[in-house]
Amino acid sequence: MWVSGELVHVEDLVLHDAHMDVRAPTHELVIAHSILRARRRIADSDSGWALSDAGISALRGRPVDAVAEREGEGTIDDDDAVEAPDADTESADDAFAQHFADIDAVLARSERLLTEHGAKTALQPPARVEPSGRDPLIYDQDWDEAERLSRWRDTISEADAIPASLGVAVLWEAWETLE
Repeated sequence: MWVSGELVHVEDLVLHDAHMDVRAPTHELVIAHSILRARRRIADSDSGWALSDAGISALRGRPVDAVAEREGEGTIDDDDAVEAPDADTESADDAFAQHFADIDAVLARSERLLTEHGAKTALQPPARVEPSGRDPLIYDQDWDEAERLSRWRDTISEADAIPASLGVAVLWEAWETLE
């Protein structure tokens, strides 16, 4: 697999994916594995998901809440697509509900014990230091990822007006010039 100028052996990638590494994974192997996971996620989703706002934010690792969802997204348009549950699924749901109720009871008991213990010791958790902005030593201050991504998404509409193979070439070139 070719990852930004680095070759990764497919055998190493397969073993790393199966959590059966024979040696410590290299940086390139970890990047290739994240690309493989992203490609699997795209393949398992609807065809237009990867280029939607929710898809891009999910692939970038940003929270989906930060992206304004389009009206009607995630709804079922076909009334026949919703089937009535049958008796087997209802009994399975009851069994799951009982298991979840047991888990909730254990969590409530644990929470109560932790609260009581925390009140006795009165230990304060250490204050968290929030980073103020991005470290200029690591991150390029002139790199505006959101602006570059919006410019690339503008070329998608231009690429839709031309033949598919030429459109892909235009999109690829636009992506490479942004980096």
